[in-house]
Amino acid sequence: MNMMEFYNQKIVKARKLHYCEFCGKTIGGGERYSRERGKYEGDFFERKLCLTCHEILEQFCKETEYEVFQWSWIQDWLREEYCDEGCRKSCEYGFSRVQSCPIVRKKFKELLNADNYLEGI
Repeated sequence: MNMMEFYNQKIVKARKLHYCEFCGKTIGGGERYSRERGKYEGDFFERKLCLTCHEILEQFCKETEYEVFQWSWIQDWLREEYCDEGCRKSCEYGFSRVQSCPIVRKKFKELLNADNYLEGI
């Protein structure tokens, strides 16, 4: 049985250079990011995510109801939900780096903002 022993997540402001664990984006000094720490099946972990990747992870978990994940599952979900044929042809990041694609990230943000707007009505 997979077991998360504890998990802490906090939005913080970077004091130095970091990299997003999921998309590889540089997180510069003064930029806000998600710092996540926990213990899963006896192993401690810490990850830093840019705010967009943090939102992607949250939405993935909400829509799929998975308590644990693999990054490849999120990549497959992004391809299925946000990547169309035109996007695939124009994507400079290639099929394996869908989380870095500016088109996919833009579509994700637009749909997330639309969903948040509808929830407020």
